[in-house]
Amino acid sequence: YEEVVEGNITRFAAVFHSVDASPVGPVRSARTSDFDLLTDKNTPLFANSGGNPTVLSMLRSVDAVNVNVNALPNLYYRERSRRAPHNLMTSTADLISAKGSDGGTPPPMFQYRVDGESLPESAVEISGVDIAYGGHNVSYDWDPELGGWARTQNGTPHTDVDGVRVAPPNVVVQIISYGRSPADASSPEAILIGEGDAMILTDGHLIEARWSRPTKSDVAQFTTLDGQPVELTPGRTWVALPRVGQVTTR
Repeated sequence: YEEVVEGNITRFAAVFHSVDASPVGPVRSARTSDFDLLTDKNTPLFANSGGNPTVLSMLRSVDAVNVNVNALPNLYYRERSRRAPHNLMTSTADLISAKGSDGGTPPPMFQYRVDGESLPESAVEISGVDIAYGGHNVSYDWDPELGGWARTQNGTPHTDVDGVRVAPPNVVVQIISYGRSPADASSPEAILIGEGDAMILTDGHLIEARWSRPTKSDVAQFTTLDGQPVELTPGRTWVALPRVGQVTTR
């Protein structure tokens, strides 16, 4: 998930649903916007570098296992090639080994097409999408050779630590609104309960959709405009959380 934080910049909230990863990071501080990204995943492990006192107090009532660096410092390390605070790392295997028995098995978050299954008739080919968050600009461009949507941030191609272009097979653009965090008036809080518009990017196509999540424990459902469940391409999915009017398709 890519969510807006202070100054209209964004942070990633990575969900490792079915596959281990190492290293994981940089691990940053918790925000109240993170809470509703946790409550539909059946008591997940929540890695973070801490937070302000109000955030940490509120986190105690969230259905998640707080595995932050203050509680479990031996599960984290500093990557010396990076500058703090952008260098705190861990791994899913270490976190699960230490606290996995305290968490639950996550439910499916999305539905997927099977081999040979076609996209809905409403799907239209597009070359990409631009998202102007306010603090920075993000683009996703369909790359058939990569089989995904190549991500660019502020004009710079986004690559991982191995130099591989970030190009997820699916990008879910979930249009939401933001309020103010009760822990910090300068910090936006994503409003993820309710319903709204969505754009589903998959297999070089755009599917106009709606999202609905009635309660905190419900998994968000994405449907076509005629009410059919949207099925994604098997693989990684990035979820963008912009406001209304911040997205342009190409």
